[in-house]
Amino acid sequence: MAPVAAVCILLGIASPADASYNTISATSGWQTVDNVTAGQTVDISASGSWTVDSSRDNELGGRVGPSGYSWGTDAIIGFQGLCHVIESGSYGTLIGQIGNGPVFLVESSANFGAQDSGPLKLRINDADACLGDNAGSVNVSVSIT
Repeated sequence: MAPVAAVCILLGIASPADASYNTISATSGWQTVDNVTAGQTVDISASGSWTVDSSRDNELGGRVGPSGYSWGTDAIIGFQGLCHVIESGSYGTLIGQIGNGPVFLVESSANFGAQDSGPLKLRINDADACLGDNAGSVNVSVSIT
């Protein structure tokens, strides 16, 4: 057994080998990455770049990571009432949902105790009707213990 895996088992935490790795596309809605049971600990980390308007990349300062656009750039994009999935996060923010529970911010990382059970779904904060001009993806690592 590898030393890292042994330490993780002794400490009761997920080893890197226990993580699932997924690519979340900016051009798709909810994408299921794993299943969660209420009470489990969920650890998500993400990196990569995407955009909610590929034709305006230069105007918007280029593509962004999973923490999304600044609120100033979000205001320039417009259409928040039509295209935000969740109002507490700017465009381009990585967001999640477990089952039919509330939508939550992930950004570049999140660690939390699951309150709900069901599929863990991730997506860009841009509504289904607004995905046509998106581009890019982020890579996510998900550990559930």
